Amino acid sequence: MIPILRTHKLLGLVEGTMQAPPTHIDGPDGQRVMNPEYDNWV
Repeated sequence: MIPILRTHKLLGLVEGTMQAPPTHIDGPDGQRVMNPEYDNWV
């Protein structure tokens, strides 16, 4: 099972070592905006 999880880059989720990216980041104008990487992670 571990090789399958590792191949699909899911092992960190199962082990709890992969953290979610922040939900908001600073935009180019300095305002807080939704982080597109968080949307991809969810």
